[in-house]
Amino acid sequence: MSLKLSPQLTKGLLIAVLAVLVAIAALPNYVGGNWPWTKPPEVQRIEQLKAVSEAGVSIANWQTVQSQTVEISGHDWFLMELQSPNPTPLLATATLLLRPQPWHTEQPEVEWIDLMGSQGWQIESPQSLRLSSPTTDDLAVQARFFRGRNERGTFAVLQWYAWSDGGHYSPSHWFVADQIKQWRDRQRLPWVAVCLITAMEPLSSLEPYEASMSDLASQVQASLQSGPLASNLLSLFGTPA
Repeated sequence: MSLKLSPQLTKGLLIAVLAVLVAIAALPNYVGGNWPWTKPPEVQRIEQLKAVSEAGVSIANWQTVQSQTVEISGHDWFLMELQSPNPTPLLATATLLLRPQPWHTEQPEVEWIDLMGSQGWQIESPQSLRLSSPTTDDLAVQARFFRGRNERGTFAVLQWYAWSDGGHYSPSHWFVADQIKQWRDRQRLPWVAVCLITAMEPLSSLEPYEASMSDLASQVQASLQSGPLASNLLSLFGTPA
């Protein structure tokens, strides 16, 4: 007498057998603690990122008139005072703050909170701003644009995390992009926190500043992408197992 199994039961048995086989294969890793995600790959361009924290970056069509390392909430930022050789009424000077990833395991977390606390900004008119690019029509960078007001004045502020092929002001977007890069290329995604600041008339609209701030931000992004954040060529072909 033959025993006929239903399709549902057959499927269930196959899943159970596969689960047992996976568990047997994973047992040595479990015992030895050698899970792949417990030892993520290192950032391959960490030395280039360290150089940013010591010398900043070169921005096309802008002059650096002063630069220094400043400490904000226990973290080092590199501050650059920029001046345009062809100033406009709305943007003649700007302050650029950079915090490159300091070590392999560091993730973007509270950079914007640290800056807001140190500057005492009252944030007004926050909005998302998509950056344009001088080199490509498709630059996937979303920056946070707002008016920051404190006792020293009113400022137009633009912030984002830059990485090799894009950027976003939210740390969660970097986390997703980093996970994808680890699974796809077995590499980490280095980052740089970027903040651009320029003085503006009190309570004036942000709209007139949007184009000039976006243009400067795009040049900063392009400089980072072609320098410390440049993609490793190995990722184009995969990384050996």
